[in-house]
Amino acid sequence: MNNETRQKIALFRYGIIAPVVSGTYDEGKSIKGFFRDAAGKVYTNPSGEETKVSASTLERWYYAYNKGGFDALIPMRRCDTGKSRKIDEDIMEQIRFLKKEYPRIPATLIHQKLLDNSNVIHISVIPYRIYNYLSPIIS
Repeated sequence: MNNETRQKIALFRYGIIAPVVSGTYDEGKSIKGFFRDAAGKVYTNPSGEETKVSASTLERWYYAYNKGGFDALIPMRRCDTGKSRKIDEDIMEQIRFLKKEYPRIPATLIHQKLLDNSNVIHISVIPYRIYNYLSPIIS
C-alpha cells in the first residue's frame, strides 16, 4: 500500500469521526451513541466500495486520534512486507534453485519436486503459495 492510499484511508477514517472530534455531533447523545449511529450507516471507502464500520472500530479510531493525532489514523505498514510468512528460507532457496534450473516449471511441479526431494516439507507450503512467492520474482 503506497503513501497516497494510506493518507486517503486516514482521511476516510477522520471523516467519519470528525463530528465527535470537533464536538459538532448531537450533544443530547453520548459518544457511544454517536458510534452506534455512525456504525449503522454505509460509507464509500477510498477504493470506491460501500462499507460499514463497527462501533468498536470507530471508537478505536477516535481514541487513537486523541492519543496520536491524524498520524494515528494512517494504517501502519506490515513489518513483514515482501517476506513470506509460510515458506521458510531453506524451502525458498530450493524453489529459487528449481526455477533457475527449469525456468518454465509451474508451481505445481515445484511443489511435487519439493515433496519428492525433501525429508520434511511444511504442510503450509502448497502450490498457490509457491506461485505467490514466485510471482514478483518472475515478473
